[in-house]
Amino acid sequence: MLTESVHPLLSLLQQRVVILDGAMGTMVQRYKLDEAA
Repeated sequence: MLTESVHPLLSLLQQRVVILDGAMGTMVQRYKLDEAA
C-alpha cells in the first residue's frame, strides 16, 4: 500500500485540482487563477 510519505502528491490530489503538464502548466499560471475561477 502506498503511504503519503512515499507519495506526498496523493494528499495534494485529494485536496485540489492539480495540473501536471510541464510548459502547459506554466502557461496556465500566467492567468493567475484562484479557487473561485
